[in-house]
Amino acid sequence: MACIDGTLEVALSGRVDTLTAPSLLALYRETTDGRDIRRIIIDMKNLDYISSAGLRVLLIMHKALGAGRRLQLIHLNENIRSILETTGFEGVFD
Repeated sequence: MACIDGTLEVALSGRVDTLTAPSLLALYRETTDGRDIRRIIIDMKNLDYISSAGLRVLLIMHKALGAGRRLQLIHLNENIRSILETTGFEGVFD
């Protein structure tokens, strides 16, 4: 995770599931504490799987941004895109 000029960049890899989602959330909170984040870019190029626990963390991040700010998912592979479509999350994030 890197935060530069109000943009938080996150690169996910492997699996974001029940075991790893709490660590992602903790790292997010630690990294953004006291910062004015206007945009989050999440690179999913190397992400193999995301569970409902991982989607919940993304939703928490999205809601924390507030109105007029955006969370963008980039480099989604077919598997991740399918999970987002199946769960109804494909329209939630940019």
